[in-house]
Amino acid sequence: MEAPQVVFLIEKSMGLFWVLVQQICFCGARYLYEGLLSDRSLRRFYAGQFVIALLFVCLCFERELGLPFFSSWLVVGTRDFYPWAVRITLCGVMIAFDMLLLLHVYRVFRIYKRGRVRFASWADGAIVAGTGLLCVVYIWRSIRATLAFNLSIDDYTWIGRAFIQFSNFFYMPLEIGAAFIFYAFLKTLRREKHRDEKHPNEGLSMRKDLHG
Repeated sequence: MEAPQVVFLIEKSMGLFWVLVQQICFCGARYLYEGLLSDRSLRRFYAGQFVIALLFVCLCFERELGLPFFSSWLVVGTRDFYPWAVRITLCGVMIAFDMLLLLHVYRVFRIYKRGRVRFASWADGAIVAGTGLLCVVYIWRSIRATLAFNLSIDDYTWIGRAFIQFSNFFYMPLEIGAAFIFYAFLKTLRREKHRDEKHPNEGLSMRKDLHG
């Protein structure tokens, strides 16, 4: 393989690794959230997450696997947009999983403070649909602009980097929000620890209300 192909192989391997890490963390948060609300099985949810992970693996390594499905649509003349489409997609997926993880951690925190309350699931779908639509539209419009203005693939590199920089900037408020929720959760645990030491019966009653 040539140097650009080796670099792309390393990049997509690292990106896919972090996507899978975030997906596992999200599954753990979902397990905790559902466990506080009910005892229903999450087998279908885990099966769906496994299929999603498998699709990402196929998307990233389809050329190595001999399954050039998506990449065949992303080669126009001498321009190969597939590597940047993969990079943009992985960035969008990481943002989506990070937002879902943050959302479920917030839900667990609210349940712990206020008791068992099932939240509306429309926010989960809005996050997935919003980030997916953003990636698709950005890739489609950027390819059209590149062809319309007769830009080279080197010029398109700057368009792809712009999305990656946007993704990196978007991570900042997400991580800050996660830090605030974690800090508030620690304060709540510390406050309840002191309350349990002073009033053990009251703390036992609160835990019974939480777990039914």
